Amino acid sequence: FVAYAEHGAAILEVGAPAADPWLDGPAIAAAHRCALRAGDGVRITLETVRRVSARSDAPVVVMSYWSTVQALGPQRMAAELASSGATGCLVPDIPSEHVEQWVAAATEAGISAPLLANRQAPYDELGIACRAATGFVYAPAVAGQRTGYSAGIDLDSLAAFVRSLRRFAPSTRVLTGIGVSTPAMAAAVVAN
Repeated sequence: FVAYAEHGAAILEVGAPAADPWLDGPAIAAAHRCALRAGDGVRITLETVRRVSARSDAPVVVMSYWSTVQALGPQRMAAELASSGATGCLVPDIPSEHVEQWVAAATEAGISAPLLANRQAPYDELGIACRAATGFVYAPAVAGQRTGYSAGIDLDSLAAFVRSLRRFAPSTRVLTGIGVSTPAMAAAVVAN
């Protein structure tokens, strides 16, 4: 992680192992399974965040699924993430009825609560997620794909999607991934 920061990464992501990592592709899903078989979970995630944040000034955001947050409890999860040095926690599969609770717990703990802008969600649900997100909105570059996807991006479609997100939350940063697999693709996304 520190090497990424030393080479220009503006933000670092640490994943918390989950039984059903539906947004993650085969490589990361295999890492989830391996970590869970070894008994690793939130404890190891928190230790990783502590180590990374002690060695780098780059903000560390944890990516965790709702089942993990729910198992520990939103308030406790947010508090423990904050005390470990995390600056935020992206929960891509949070049920809409728990968004307010999670954002409040994160805010109280002093961390951000970025949310996923699901490209396949109804327009009103997309607006709710964008307005509630703190820190940033995560916008998948490609609809319906998982991490590790590398078959190309429709840049015009992504730009239109980001414009729609900014209408909901004009001052919230929009970060993208899933399909941004090369430095050239990253440069093209930024230029678009």
